[in-house]
Amino acid sequence: MRRIMDEKSLVSEVSEGKREAKAAFGKDEMYLEKLIERARHVEVQLIGDDHGNLVHLFERDCSVQRRNQKVVERAPAPYLSDEVRTELTDAALRLGKAANYRCAGTVEFLLDADTNKFYFIEVNPRHVRFYSKLLGFVATAGERFCERVQAPSVLLRLELKEQLQMFGIEPSYLEPVFAKAA
Repeated sequence: MRRIMDEKSLVSEVSEGKREAKAAFGKDEMYLEKLIERARHVEVQLIGDDHGNLVHLFERDCSVQRRNQKVVERAPAPYLSDEVRTELTDAALRLGKAANYRCAGTVEFLLDADTNKFYFIEVNPRHVRFYSKLLGFVATAGERFCERVQAPSVLLRLELKEQLQMFGIEPSYLEPVFAKAA
């Protein structure tokens, strides 16, 4: 990543960046994005199923990073107003609906701390698929689930259990949730 602060340095910085990209990745492809001086990294979790259902599982702040890798995730993002939270989650849902999104994943944004405007970064799909009615659970950092699961089938229960185990999450604490939904 390179910071380009004026038009004079654009050509030289892009040329140098292309050389670095070619050496590191074998391709010199690049893209430019808006520099946000006081940026916050916010992700909205989505989950969609094969029946056209899509919900957001709220957002989390991932601004604490080291070498562009998340170190701390906070949910919910403590600095968001209800209005901005709604705009952000609605934008993620619009994107997911337009793409016919049918798995779990995150829609990532940069939020300008000075203006509260947010900018799309990318979508990171998780290859967890659910083949029954959409679950009404919330997973925050893979560890916290809410109480609402809408009458899951036995097949769905087994599939969810296998998916959680695949990611190293012990699903036994979900048994009371499944008992309530049965």
